[in-house]
Amino acid sequence: MQFLSKLDIFSSQELDEIRRIIYNHSDKHVWTDDPFQEIGKDVDVLDCFLYEGAFDFYLGNKPLAIFIGYLKRAQKVWKELDLPPDPRFGLLEGYKLSWFQHIQTLPMQTMRKVLATFLELSESDKRRGFCPPPFCILVSSSSAKLFANRRNWIKYVNAFSKEGIYKLPERSSIEEKYKEINIVLKEILKKKAGTKLASKITILTTRETISKKNLEKAQKMLSQTQRVRGHQPYALLVWPLVNIYEELRDQKMVDRLSELGVEMTKSFVET
Repeated sequence: MQFLSKLDIFSSQELDEIRRIIYNHSDKHVWTDDPFQEIGKDVDVLDCFLYEGAFDFYLGNKPLAIFIGYLKRAQKVWKELDLPPDPRFGLLEGYKLSWFQHIQTLPMQTMRKVLATFLELSESDKRRGFCPPPFCILVSSSSAKLFANRRNWIKYVNAFSKEGIYKLPERSSIEEKYKEINIVLKEILKKKAGTKLASKITILTTRETISKKNLEKAQKMLSQTQRVRGHQPYALLVWPLVNIYEELRDQKMVDRLSELGVEMTKSFVET
């Protein structure tokens, strides 16, 4: 600002307007009645989300409650400029502090197949936005707990029935594959999944509906999180729409899970 003042071409009012734009440009989650602040934030969010690594950076460095404000502003700017909507702007749809719920507790072997199923789904066309919602797997010594936003997952599963994924005749084999997977997803989302889920998901792997590549990848991801120090669990947080997964531990795990509404009590850790 001292540099601009020395140019002696701006009035004091203009300098104040410029100062407000610069000083507040990072608070993109805060909405004001100041048009100068708002234009600065809109320009900055446009610039940021034109870079491919924006989602990675913000997920790693911003609290989710702030990041959702960035996404909402980006949606607004894209709409005002009549730009094609980006499905990734819906990454935190419905976010609030109690966003994730406990879906299932499963043996490690079954959870490996569940994760492989989700990885298989994550290979769908992201440009259409038809990609699994985010989820979290908390791994202890012998079992794993799956957390996700149940409402978003039910909406995702129902979309298979209402819209289908691939309806073109030449893609009929792919459509059949996703129908089989959808049956398993419905079992996963039931309040209590038991031997029926294990049986159905085993069929997917024996038929190679789920690829060996994704089974191996799931095994690697879960085995990394199983390297437990002092029986402390690890968390695996996956954002399929943006191809990001975070291996969480220690305080970072507690903080991130707290953002998602997953409470880390002593009894929770021991079970």
